[in-house]
Amino acid sequence: MKKLIYFFLLSLIISCSSKDFFISPDYKNQKIKDATLIISTISEFKIRHTENILNESELTLINKKLVNTISENLKPELFSKTTFAKIEFVELQDKIQLEEKKLNLSGENSFTMKLPKDKITINGNENVFVLLIESFSVNIFKKERETSDPAKFYSVSNPTPTETKLAPAKLADQIVGCEFKYLIWDNQNEKPVSYGYVHFENKFGENEDIESMLKRIVEKISSSVTKDSPFAI
Repeated sequence: MKKLIYFFLLSLIISCSSKDFFISPDYKNQKIKDATLIISTISEFKIRHTENILNESELTLINKKLVNTISENLKPELFSKTTFAKIEFVELQDKIQLEEKKLNLSGENSFTMKLPKDKITINGNENVFVLLIESFSVNIFKKERETSDPAKFYSVSNPTPTETKLAPAKLADQIVGCEFKYLIWDNQNEKPVSYGYVHFENKFGENEDIESMLKRIVEKISSSVTKDSPFAI
């Protein structure tokens, strides 16, 4: 089980990834300092898998580990990459009304996401921005691959009692796809600062400890949501 979780975490942070994001023109080339960032609490992720790779208890455990990793490590990671003076997780469910909007990216690309309808009621500093993360999902599946090693590519089969032949062996990597949508909301001016769609798809690996995996997953999320933003250092 530990090895399975280890493979799962590693797959989320390997280099094969893509990202589409948009910075609102009003915030381009700006540097905003000493603001407060509110992160809407993340309570669960959608995990899909094929071929019964995981059982229900393993799915629950992986979900819990992902939630805890973000809750414990995202704040310090964002502090290291941004100019925010304060960062807090807040349960916004009872404080926010959302409406679905179409958000345009480069070219004809776009996606829909739920945006605040009005200013969010938050006590304290008026210079407040809100990070919303939506539709965070993980897809675990197997992908067949080729190999140049004949010893691995062929297996012995016996179609009849008197016949033996070499047959292609089906080799497969376990792959994880991870995706989410995000938006940084200017609460004072009631408009988006930036938003984007993040996607990774990677195969499992074996040569890194779990602590490093957790740190790199958080690094990937924090670098994605702050890239080229007015808060980036």
